[in-house]
Amino acid sequence: NFPTWPKVSNFSLIIVFAFLAISPIFRTFLSKLLLFSTGLMVASYVRPEYAISAAIGFFVAIFTLLSIHATKGAGKPAFTAVIFYISIAAALIFVFGSPVGGDSRRSLVAFGQHFAFRVVSDGALDINPWTNWKQITYSAFGVTKEESDFEGAEPSGSINSVSDLFFANPAVFFSHVWGNFIDLPVSIARRSGVAYAEPLSVTAFLLLFSLLVFFIACSASCTPSKGGNICSLHTQSNDRNLLFLHFAALLIVFPSVISILLIYPRAHYIVSIVAVVATVGAVHAGRAIRLLSDGWQWLYGALGLLLLILSVVSARPITPGPKVKLHNVNLIGLLREKKLPPNIVMLEAQGGICAYLDYRCERVAEYDKATEETFDDFLERSNVNVVVVSRRLMKDVRFSRDPKWLEFLNSPTSFGFDPLVEHERGAFVYL
Repeated sequence: NFPTWPKVSNFSLIIVFAFLAISPIFRTFLSKLLLFSTGLMVASYVRPEYAISAAIGFFVAIFTLLSIHATKGAGKPAFTAVIFYISIAAALIFVFGSPVGGDSRRSLVAFGQHFAFRVVSDGALDINPWTNWKQITYSAFGVTKEESDFEGAEPSGSINSVSDLFFANPAVFFSHVWGNFIDLPVSIARRSGVAYAEPLSVTAFLLLFSLLVFFIACSASCTPSKGGNICSLHTQSNDRNLLFLHFAALLIVFPSVISILLIYPRAHYIVSIVAVVATVGAVHAGRAIRLLSDGWQWLYGALGLLLLILSVVSARPITPGPKVKLHNVNLIGLLREKKLPPNIVMLEAQGGICAYLDYRCERVAEYDKATEETFDDFLERSNVNVVVVSRRLMKDVRFSRDPKWLEFLNSPTSFGFDPLVEHERGAFVYL
């Protein structure tokens, strides 16, 4: 998946680990924490949840400063450092805005969609959870339509956040959290390659081989006598460095753990946990190896590679293998071959086919149709002139329960549509 790399979760981890790697240039826990918290603040503009960790880091830094000052007196450089890094954080907010700004209901949508996904995965329903999450989630929580109606610019009901759902039915909420907790070990194992792993592509093999050389070179150059530079995170000859590493690891994984429990064990949450566990494990293993012999640095490098492989190898190879069927890609190819009118308004539930077509095309999503709205009224309102009938669209409750939609499936010509493309997996396109 290199054409779209780095993913936002990977990119944010690169930022966080870069600040972690340079933190040993400072000798005190306070200085390291201030620098690392600034890195978390920067990363929060990629993944906003890191703003929580950054805030915790800055609060702990201030508490540490006050504790030092109360016991033995903190010098002026310590106060200056705190003011300096907090000023950087304030400047970032002033220039780029709050990293946690935007639609406050996004968390409600994320929770609702993944709650619905769990319900559908358990076999309770056979509909698309991502676009029918309101019906599934609000029904499970016992929320009425009036309480959950926020289609307009401003919410008009009482359910506008995850906390509102919690107070509506705490038992259902905790049942979802418990399900996420139970699924977490299996999800981590699958995403980290512990449970199974398919053969790597040539590109992935070359990448991992290059990283092996890098690990060995770095490990061979680090000895306990160099505890004042970047090697101090590797050798850990100083217990304060070890304390800082453990606390930094907690700051990195804290938002992911909360997100996993509240929402779902998604890969972009799990990747930070796997990477941090691999890093801390490698540090401790490397420390134990050095206690046995300072000449075994290459073993540390090999261990680092092993942990790295476990953290990046997933159930799917980096490059698609011959068994991968790209149904949407094939459908897009068929549509490109057809001569369509210059202005297309396409109803489809595949996620954005129009973006890949060479002519003017506007997408109308399945969730743009109101539940009570009949299909013929929806066609007239949205000016749809192309309909992609797929399994996902037919499972959408806004359509599957609409008699006019069922009439369309039986006789599209009576609605003014003619067959255009018949595609695999039961997808049809009508013009």
